[in-house]
Amino acid sequence: MEGRERSGIPQGQIDLTSRFLNESELAGGHHLIVGSVWPTEGQLLSTVTREFAGTVVEVGSWVGVSTLYLVRGLVEAQAGHLYAVDPHTGSILHKRRGVEDTEIYLRENLVRADVEDWVTIIRSTSEEALRTWTSGPVDILFIDGSHKYKDVLIDYYGWFPYTRPGSIIIFHDSDSAGVGRVINEHVRLDKSLVEFDSIRRVKIFRRE
Repeated sequence: MEGRERSGIPQGQIDLTSRFLNESELAGGHHLIVGSVWPTEGQLLSTVTREFAGTVVEVGSWVGVSTLYLVRGLVEAQAGHLYAVDPHTGSILHKRRGVEDTEIYLRENLVRADVEDWVTIIRSTSEEALRTWTSGPVDILFIDGSHKYKDVLIDYYGWFPYTRPGSIIIFHDSDSAGVGRVINEHVRLDKSLVEFDSIRRVKIFRRE
């Protein structure tokens, strides 16, 4: 991990009540996470999870920036639980950023924000998690894993059967080719889904 071992939790808590999370302070200020979620995107994620609090599945946690925004809404509503699905190693982004494993950063951020009891970490791919899923219907599905077209299709169609009328499906990085193609060629053609909200790279749909 950048040629150094990390041990213990850094001093200072993450303030979930602030208007937006300062990513430079997360995970010990590690450069991996800077710019991963725009503050306005994060605020919308918090608003949605507060309004529709329930079982949240996050596909693609990385080090937990989106995780903290999502869980903030649950904490404010005092309801629900988040399942963070991510293999935490082996992706193109891991190789590009020169880091072997990101789970330690996610756990560190959850502890510093004092929300570890609100989150269950599922260290696996989306496909693997689907094979062992036993936690019932999904009220909010946040898709932000691999942005390759075929992988986004797996995330979308794999988890869709666990959603129900009233469930929310959120896509991040909708401007990327794979994610945008799935939205345009599949999601928007599904008559049971309506576009609920959007901002920057976030597209939100509600199942009717």
